[in-house]
Amino acid sequence: MGLGGILFNPNGRILPGEFMRGFVIVLIIGIALQVASVFVSPAIGFVSLVLIWCYFVLYGKRFHDAGMSAWLVLVVFVGYAILSYALTLVLTPILAADAAEMQRQLNEQAAAGTAGFGDIMAASQDIARAQLPASIATALISAAILGGGMMLLKTEPRENKHGPVPGSNPQADTFS
Repeated sequence: MGLGGILFNPNGRILPGEFMRGFVIVLIIGIALQVASVFVSPAIGFVSLVLIWCYFVLYGKRFHDAGMSAWLVLVVFVGYAILSYALTLVLTPILAADAAEMQRQLNEQAAAGTAGFGDIMAASQDIARAQLPASIATALISAAILGGGMMLLKTEPRENKHGPVPGSNPQADTFS
């Protein structure tokens, strides 16, 4: 199956290797967009919304391969949110200790009315830069745990309601 089929076509099944290939590509793109949104423009972060579809497709097809419903992706997304929140609480004080102080100062200036819009935007970008190492570490650890968990799903050895075993019908795996 071509990369387009792995990332955008929600139908069918994918083996663990194909899942990991697509997963790593989407993860790298997501981190690159995160860095670009901090150093180039926050608007770039909106492009990463497309990656939600790619993650849904990857996880859904992996669940299909194990003979399960793709709706289980919702459980994965909730797990990701909880795991990311917990990791952020732990990693931010370690990897971005000065970001909390910067945020406190910005809040004080905003409350006192001594910071204009431009000052607030500049300070927000500085805070985002300070938090970037913690954000990237959170994304990588969460991805390793959840992506690794998906690798543990066993491939159903026979055709199931989601299609044939990947690789068993070369004509069915030609979507690109």
